[in-house]
Amino acid sequence: MHLFLIMKILIQNILIADPNSPFNELKRDILIENGVVIKIDNNISTENIDTLIDDQNLIIAPGFVDTYCHFNEPGFEYREDLESGSLAALQGGYTDVCIIPNTNPFIDNKSVVSFILNKSLNLKINIHPLGAVSQNCAGNEFAEMYDLNKAGVVGFTDGTNPIQSAIFLSKSLQYLKPLNKVLIQTPFDQDLTKTGLMNEGVQSTSLGLLGIPAIAEEMMIARDLEILKYTNGKIHFNCVSTIKGIELIDQAKKDGFQVTCSVSPFHLLFDENDIQNYETNLKVLQPLRTQEDKLALRKALKNNRIDCIASNHFPIHEDEKKCDFSSALYGMNTLEYCFAAIIDSVPKIKLEQLINLFSLQPRKIMNLPIVTIQENEIASFTIFNLEKQTIINANNIISKSKNIGKENLTLNGRIFGVIHKNYLTLNKI
Repeated sequence: MHLFLIMKILIQNILIADPNSPFNELKRDILIENGVVIKIDNNISTENIDTLIDDQNLIIAPGFVDTYCHFNEPGFEYREDLESGSLAALQGGYTDVCIIPNTNPFIDNKSVVSFILNKSLNLKINIHPLGAVSQNCAGNEFAEMYDLNKAGVVGFTDGTNPIQSAIFLSKSLQYLKPLNKVLIQTPFDQDLTKTGLMNEGVQSTSLGLLGIPAIAEEMMIARDLEILKYTNGKIHFNCVSTIKGIELIDQAKKDGFQVTCSVSPFHLLFDENDIQNYETNLKVLQPLRTQEDKLALRKALKNNRIDCIASNHFPIHEDEKKCDFSSALYGMNTLEYCFAAIIDSVPKIKLEQLINLFSLQPRKIMNLPIVTIQENEIASFTIFNLEKQTIINANNIISKSKNIGKENLTLNGRIFGVIHKNYLTLNKI
């Protein structure tokens, strides 16, 4: 990865992918000076230009946003920290990431929010903390949500400990309504999940591993939707992994309720059949489901039934993965190849859909400012190439942890670079 302070940069003949721009779907030159778009036109002069980009087949879009990832700081910096996570995000094409509160201490009070925001000031992306709904994400006592909101969180979640109590969820949704903040749930019933290691089915039986049934997710979605209808709140389901879950959410949308959902890259790339040799890097939560679920999720994505892509980036140290399957921690490192995973698993996906999934919809869900490619606007853009490939292995991963799904993954689609905070970042993979 290469970082350049932007003085005067010219990008020649690049395809603009931004429905909010008058130049959408047009090829133009873009002149950026001191972090601001100065001119968009044909054949802009190269005189006095500091940096020239003229690669073929490049596409520029509003900066990508990740709605759910784990940077582990404070408390677990040996897995990832804010700096290493921000560099991984840049390599993945992201200008903005929302980080979950399962740190030590938890992001359940304003002092931790202030620590994260202050430490992030000099990083090359925007880091948006998600505030805990409950103290210590334990689901018992409310966190200081009003103070957290004033301190700058962009949404609320208990992250890896989704709210199990129906009455607590109901009160949380009611409390968040006047704050106009979304509540994020990764839907699984802990009673049906806590002893499981992978998806329950023929594969788990053949491997002798305890299973996590799909109903653990689907029951939680159904329950949460009923509570949503009762409270008329706003909820986002993260990491939906079964097609029945998508169908339940579809119906709630048709009924006019404020509900959105995301899928992870690993549920589109892999399924339970990939866990052949007790590969611990494929131990994730939600678990990898059936091949039928994987294909159905791909189809749902193509049919605009999924609102956004969330990386569900969980860096795990190799000592916590290089062990027996039952002892290994859940989680996969995904941030640096999330975009390519979608291009590869959903061939011929429309460009407009990609921009919705990675930029427009995440900004809407998290109530972040709209970014657009127009003159006199701040430059906060992602540049990519659909014709090239991304090769992922432990050697070229920037993240501290190397728990990628499979070594030497070769995926279609490649992030070229990011322009953000007056810096140009060029990708190395």
